[in-house]
Amino acid sequence: MKPRAAWTLPLFLVLTLALLLAWTPAALLDRQLERVSDGRLRLGEAQGSLWQGSGQLAAADDSRLPLPWLALRWAFQPAGLLRGGLAWQLWADGAPAFRLQLSASGVALQDIAIDVPSAPLLRSLPQAALQLGWNGRLRLHGDKLDCGWDQRCRGQVTADWQSASVDVLPRQALGDYHALLQADGETLALTLSSPAANPLQLAGRVALTRGQKPVLDLRLGGDPPLLARLRPLLQLGGRLEAGTLAIRYP
Repeated sequence: MKPRAAWTLPLFLVLTLALLLAWTPAALLDRQLERVSDGRLRLGEAQGSLWQGSGQLAAADDSRLPLPWLALRWAFQPAGLLRGGLAWQLWADGAPAFRLQLSASGVALQDIAIDVPSAPLLRSLPQAALQLGWNGRLRLHGDKLDCGWDQRCRGQVTADWQSASVDVLPRQALGDYHALLQADGETLALTLSSPAANPLQLAGRVALTRGQKPVLDLRLGGDPPLLARLRPLLQLGGRLEAGTLAIRYP
């Protein structure tokens, strides 16, 4: 194949896909979100197209009543075409959240800087323990998280859950929590930690390695009466070791 033909066909396909996206209504995102989230996430007031548009992200609990969460806006970034892919910048509540890139090798999130209330997100998840009214502020930061179509991911993202509380324990602050997500192509590891001053302390690690069983090693401690009240609500197993609840697998 001549050198010119080697890049002409991929470029033609990328440009064709970009034109299709320019004509695809943003309302399609709402239908896809509803399908993949079993109706727990919706995009209301969708305007524009997949190329450039906006909408109101809403989250629903078990009652399936969507409540507004974030004002989203996205715009296609033509510079991505020069790298043989498609790229968008996304804003959440007016602030840059991340840049999304699609290419023949996979999907990448770059310049991740997300600062959102955590309650709507947690309420939208189906687990019963997450329907107790968890509140706080969720902050995500990372330079890049790259996942290939072969499901191998690489990168690092930090998450901070600040001023955590739960509705079933009114006037009870839980504290701040930190998570570090690391992916090296083979293992996806989540390391959890919290300040020693937290009323409820959390530490441990969760690891998923290709071809192996998941590894879970978590420890919950802090104020004993608080831990005793939360344990049945969270349906936690594990066993007590010197006042700390240890949860391990295998």
